[in-house]
Amino acid sequence: MLLHSISVGSIANTLTLKIHSSAVKQETTLLQSEFEPCTELVFDAPITRDELACALRSLNSGKSPGIDGIHSEFLSHLGSNAFENVWTFFNLIRNTGIVPAEWRTSIIIPIHKKSKDPNMLQNYRHISLTSIAGKAMEKIVVRRLN
Repeated sequence: MLLHSISVGSIANTLTLKIHSSAVKQETTLLQSEFEPCTELVFDAPITRDELACALRSLNSGKSPGIDGIHSEFLSHLGSNAFENVWTFFNLIRNTGIVPAEWRTSIIIPIHKKSKDPNMLQNYRHISLTSIAGKAMEKIVVRRLN
């Protein structure tokens, strides 16, 4: 494998080629590898009920919710009507490309490092609380990429 100068833009262009199987004008030298244009457009297909069920089952329990306040336990124990509504909502997002603002917003919480001076900023680390529903959608996308 030949490795030339790689930028975030060139990696994004390579992924676009793989996902959309269309020619993308390259302005930077790409990583030359075994990437081939995808002949089957996996993102054209609607999200299936099985994909959603698998994503919801794989959510980590006991995690703090994001700004939307939705817990993983709630999503992983939906009744059939609620599940259908969530499935319809996920496909609406897929079809329109409009992602809820709550999925793009995180709550950043500083956590003090033990046995360090609490008056010093560098003695804190942060955690970002993001939407659990957004994480479920991410799991579906990642699974399709793999």
